[in-house]
Amino acid sequence: MLFGVYVFLLTSATCSSPPLPPSAEEREAADAILETLSTTHTSDILDAFSRASEWPHMRLDRTEGRGENSYNSVTQLLWVDSSGTSVIVAGSDTTDSGDLSALVNGIIPEEAAYLLDRFEDDFLYQIQEDAQYWFQPARVITITARPGANQAIQSASYVLDESSGQLVSLSFRNHTQTILFEETSQYQLQLRSGPDGAWVPYRLAARVTLQLPSRQQRLFARNVTFYGYITGP
Repeated sequence: MLFGVYVFLLTSATCSSPPLPPSAEEREAADAILETLSTTHTSDILDAFSRASEWPHMRLDRTEGRGENSYNSVTQLLWVDSSGTSVIVAGSDTTDSGDLSALVNGIIPEEAAYLLDRFEDDFLYQIQEDAQYWFQPARVITITARPGANQAIQSASYVLDESSGQLVSLSFRNHTQTILFEETSQYQLQLRSGPDGAWVPYRLAARVTLQLPSRQQRLFARNVTFYGYITGP
């Protein structure tokens, strides 16, 4: 009996009616957008974050954690020189915020479902051709999971610089629900126009909320802003 209840609850939490099939116009738009994404390189953003120290800059880093009966927050203001060495200007010295490579690389999914042919009908693909990003012409691609689609990725957004085609902003929103927990996560990587016309890191944001059956909620958030870039060493 208990096993039957468990199966029922698990099925109810993870299954729903399949999404309606896309229209001919939606399929055409999806094909065009997927063709664009096939030549879009997420490495553009990863490389920019890895080369951030080529320009001395300031970095504001805030980490937040919350549990049932606990809350902690750490804020640091750092100066990063051209060698990559970071110096804490103000705030806590309890954590090292210098190397963000692991967090940056972990944000981008290795194999996003909306890029796979077998899941194409689970998503709605849209593009805005006449957008602006940091006062420059850009294209914005938005992908959202259709109602009823059993996909962890609920939405994704790509911003492409119009003149170079470079990926300059990327964000994801995910949601996973099982019998044991419910997890919602949001991630964002943004570049901005910097010294010598280069695209440099602007913002890194990660927020994960975990809801447990006992109604307990866990939160982890990290928000890093880059600014004050200086040309030269």
